[in-house]
Amino acid sequence: LAAGSIGNTRILKRSGLGTNNKNIGKDFFTHPQFMSLGIYDEAVNAHKGPFQAMKSNDKNFRKQGFKLENVFGPPVALSMLLPGFGKEHMDLMKDITRMACVEVAIRDKTPGEILVNSKGKTKIKKELGPQDLKTRSKGIKAIHNIFQSTGAKQIVDGGFNIGLHLMGGLGMGTDPSRSVVSPEFDLHFNRRIFCADSSVFPNAPGINPSLTVMAMSLMAAEKVLKRI
Repeated sequence: LAAGSIGNTRILKRSGLGTNNKNIGKDFFTHPQFMSLGIYDEAVNAHKGPFQAMKSNDKNFRKQGFKLENVFGPPVALSMLLPGFGKEHMDLMKDITRMACVEVAIRDKTPGEILVNSKGKTKIKKELGPQDLKTRSKGIKAIHNIFQSTGAKQIVDGGFNIGLHLMGGLGMGTDPSRSVVSPEFDLHFNRRIFCADSSVFPNAPGINPSLTVMAMSLMAAEKVLKRI
């Protein structure tokens, strides 16, 4: 299995395998991210640069459970973030060349759940808990301080939130009553099925999980080859 958190959960639930395993789909994490835009007097033209060019390594930020990145997206993406309708929204879009974008990414503490109904439709249940909301507020405050100290004339917080790093759903652990995948990367209830992607994460790490997923996939491959 390597279809990601949502895909793996959906495959197992729709296949009928592990029907009695209550842990499938549980402990779903996303690294919630919240974008804010600073509007300046002069053109920034951030949309012409690299999609992700800089990040903050401030240790105090990481200790508080968040990090900051500049991830200025193309106009079509920013149009969905900007609040308002009609003329209000259009006026903001006219200022796109004078906008800078900073996002706060938090290490979510409140797990969600991936559900599949009787018709095979997937539903995601994911909320921000009190600690997540507190961390988000600290990050947004830091972003506002950056914009204000660098001369932004207006600050616009994104109209909705996103989650980019989908993790969990088939959490790894030694206890079958609390996990789905064993440390050998096979399913507790079916030793012939292996899983090798971010769905085995038992919780959210504090960093981008890409390299960890690659490393774990190599480990899983070794386990499969030894089993053959």
